[in-house]
Amino acid sequence: MGAPPPSAAAQAGRAAHLEAVRRGPHAQGVVMASQQVKLTKAETVAALLKEYEVCQASASSLEQVIWQTSAVLGLGSLGAIIAVAAKTPPFLVSAVIAALSTAASFLWWQVANRWWTIEHIKFARMRHIERHLGVLRQNNYIKYVDDLYDSLHPRQPSPTPINERAIRSKLRTTLRLGDAEADEIELLDYQRAGPKEILQSLRWIILASWIVYLLAYLVHPTIQFITHWWPHLYFWILPGA
Repeated sequence: MGAPPPSAAAQAGRAAHLEAVRRGPHAQGVVMASQQVKLTKAETVAALLKEYEVCQASASSLEQVIWQTSAVLGLGSLGAIIAVAAKTPPFLVSAVIAALSTAASFLWWQVANRWWTIEHIKFARMRHIERHLGVLRQNNYIKYVDDLYDSLHPRQPSPTPINERAIRSKLRTTLRLGDAEADEIELLDYQRAGPKEILQSLRWIILASWIVYLLAYLVHPTIQFITHWWPHLYFWILPGA
């Protein structure tokens, strides 16, 4: 006795699988995703908590990378200036080293901006998970004070008077914060400037340091010449002195 013929659903599934194989890996992934079983509520919560932990660890790791690379860049540039000043190579060599050091600082700034973008995307995802679960709050607290400060202290003058009560109410509703929670947060000594605002001056400090060194390199022989010949010029101009 032969095997029973496959059902219409099985035949349709096999046909879809064969078509996906023919079209390529992307289509296979779409078919596989459509066949996944929906997670239970408990499994969804567990998956979101796990994702929250991964985002938190990843954001912390990116923050460490930013600070570590900025320290290496700053100390490396300082060491280069000290080494060049100690050995006093020709001006052209010093200028090339200065250009490379400054270019490295500007390239670092571009890469660091990318790291910051990824880090804040992870923070945004953590806030979404917090609001979805309703049991986590830390990133929404930070988002509240940041947005409140930016709204009450706009960079450009507002054409209309700022309604502080409406701004607070809107932010508290959006971020799902209670009045007691938000009032307590506002009592903290708030500092808006973060690592990005602090470290953005690093490349300019490095550039300014090299400019000062190169100017000193050029001015030093002139100063030596003046201090050497000034007494002679003084007696030549004023022979009776």
